[in-house]
Amino acid sequence: MDQALAQRVRAMQDSMVEAARLCFLESELDDLRVVVRLTVEFHNYLLGVDPAPGVEDKVRYVCESVFSGVDSFDLLSWGYMALPGAQSTTVGSSVASIESLKDEFLSRYRSLSAETNFETRCRLLLDLFKLQIVLPAYRFDRVDWPHSPRPAVWEAARRLTGTPFPTAARETRRSIARISLRPGGFA
Repeated sequence: MDQALAQRVRAMQDSMVEAARLCFLESELDDLRVVVRLTVEFHNYLLGVDPAPGVEDKVRYVCESVFSGVDSFDLLSWGYMALPGAQSTTVGSSVASIESLKDEFLSRYRSLSAETNFETRCRLLLDLFKLQIVLPAYRFDRVDWPHSPRPAVWEAARRLTGTPFPTAARETRRSIARISLRPGGFA
């Protein structure tokens, strides 16, 4: 991670963690840091910045980074929904292409950067991560995954894009019982 990106990540992490310190557990603050870092890195990727100099398959790197943060996203979602000012997601089925994903993400990222209310910022952050999950759904056929992603990840991506599950994810869905069972799936 280059110096400028590291500074942007740290600045957003610090501001959000400071606001969350009174309402989140330390483990949830760690999850918040992970989701912030991945969101800032994804933002850079959409702006055309090389996410991993020296890595040949950039799309695979970005998709695996997103998958690495799914557990943190899920746990952070649970913590967020327990807050008195928690809001429902505003991400709908508006992501019909990679270009619309980019436009939607960049618009929401600008809102996140300008927002001062913690609950609203956290909602925007969670929505931004949901949008990140869509990229592997569009790029699945270009990447040879060593492990199928969690079914709940594909369910979120399917709902956002209107596309069916990839075959491997459909098979994995049957074998994994630990999916999010709360109403509406992901927060």
